Amino acid sequence: MKYWINKTQKEDKVIVVTNEIFYSYSPNEKDLIAFQNELRLGKIPTKLSGIQFFRIRHIDFEDGKNHLEIYYDKKEVIKVLVPNLMVRNEIKEALVSIGPSNLQRDQTQKTFLEKVSKYGIAMLITSLITFLTYSMAVEMENGTAYAGDGLGSLLIGLSETTGPYGALLLGLLINSLILLLAYPKMQHSPTIDRFWY
Repeated sequence: MKYWINKTQKEDKVIVVTNEIFYSYSPNEKDLIAFQNELRLGKIPTKLSGIQFFRIRHIDFEDGKNHLEIYYDKKEVIKVLVPNLMVRNEIKEALVSIGPSNLQRDQTQKTFLEKVSKYGIAMLITSLITFLTYSMAVEMENGTAYAGDGLGSLLIGLSETTGPYGALLLGLLINSLILLLAYPKMQHSPTIDRFWY
């Protein structure tokens, strides 16, 4: 068993690695002292809960992030805040030396689609709204009248205000801003140190 007690507000307070379970918990100050005393005696505090390694699919340590991510069961994810790089490295070492023997470790990078998927979805939605606004503006110029509630009235108002070319320019401007935000994410590809179980 190896454990870490962190006393800052911005991280999980108690992290324990055994050969069967990964524990992470943020107790109040009173419980933290009791946890620390029990851990010094080599005991796992009864209030401490964790995830058994056989339930964990993988644990990711991504460069530039102040946490590690534990993927377990089918689609569950827990983020364990560990801003201290030295402690994160100690946790990695403990997973190798103390953790289960079926551990596989590799270093990978996010795929292009993983890096830009959020931005791609935003661009698709913006393009769809631009197309609808442009179509409605063209129809309004040709004499068609529209009435609507909620989002429909917003699109109608936008179409009336911008006109067809204004709608296209607005959509182009918003998509350009999205591309500018996405570009650094596409360029930088952090390494993920992944522990498979």
